[in-house]
Amino acid sequence: MNTYDKHGYSFVYPENWQLDESEMEEGAGSVSLSAPGGEFWVLTVRPAGFDPTKLADDALETMVKEYRDIEYSAISRDIAGYTLTGYEMNFFFLDLTSTAMVLTYSDENRTFAIFWQCGDVLALTPEPESFSYEDVFEAMTTSLLRNLSRT
Repeated sequence: MNTYDKHGYSFVYPENWQLDESEMEEGAGSVSLSAPGGEFWVLTVRPAGFDPTKLADDALETMVKEYRDIEYSAISRDIAGYTLTGYEMNFFFLDLTSTAMVLTYSDENRTFAIFWQCGDVLALTPEPESFSYEDVFEAMTTSLLRNLSRT
């Protein structure tokens, strides 16, 4: 595992994933990570006071424009002691079912959104129960949230 630890944020991610922090500056911007198969996880940070609902709604609006037959639902997830809200989205891409999720959180220091997307790789793997990108994304998100209390 690799560790990202810059700009006040720290999280672990798989060694073979590509990191792009070109849009991250102190206090705002985004960090993205891409898996070899095209799956990705993005952390977007905005200053305190930025509406987290707007971040989630903007992500959903972009996805609805891109994937006309998308199905989505509002969600709330408790991860590492934090409650995050947003949307889970399901759609078809390249004849595969795909899933995306945007989760947002805001406190007195910042507002952020975590967005991830992956194809239905479970149907393509020999042992579906042995691997899930959702588990990888959740582990990355959990490590980020656990480290927030240190900043």
